[in-house]
Amino acid sequence: MRKSIKTKYSLYKRYRKSRTYQDYESYKKQSNKTRKTVREAQARHEQKLMKEFKNKPKAFYGYVGQNQKVKVGVQQLKKEDGSLTDTDEEAAEVLSNFFQSVFTKEPDGEVPELQQVIDCKLGDIEFTQQDVWRN
Repeated sequence: MRKSIKTKYSLYKRYRKSRTYQDYESYKKQSNKTRKTVREAQARHEQKLMKEFKNKPKAFYGYVGQNQKVKVGVQQLKKEDGSLTDTDEEAAEVLSNFFQSVFTKEPDGEVPELQQVIDCKLGDIEFTQQDVWRN
């Protein structure tokens, strides 16, 4: 697996240097192959953990804890008086006050009409595969 990753990286460097379509195709092919290899290795590892769950529950729960996503509350924000917020509600209030001060309130009533309409159409644009690969 490591050899596959190193090969992918070297093909990527070659492509970045040459910017040719052939180098890009070889890099993409190796990238897809490496992705598949990594996913298969991860699946094998997970299967192994599940099979050994009864004998090694610590390893299983360690893996679960490592891959668990934890949602963190709103970060502490500085209030207008310089102190930091303590709760999510205070932080929401600070954000609300900030956004209210930034956005302008439009007056109620009729929306002004657009005076001038410009009818402009973009002509045909042609480019080749070489134009795309050049940048």
